[in-house]
Amino acid sequence: MDERILVAILMVACLFLGLFLGAIGAQDHYHDKCRVEQEMYFLWANVR
Repeated sequence: MDERILVAILMVACLFLGLFLGAIGAQDHYHDKCRVEQEMYFLWANVR
């Protein structure tokens, strides 16, 4: 289990979610979600 694979999956999911929500005009929520995921990733990287 490589953390980088999991992070890549999360980022791709975040991107697709952004495309989907952007299509229905909810981009602000998408940006907030991605920012939270990035912060969690940096915390995770620092803990390792």
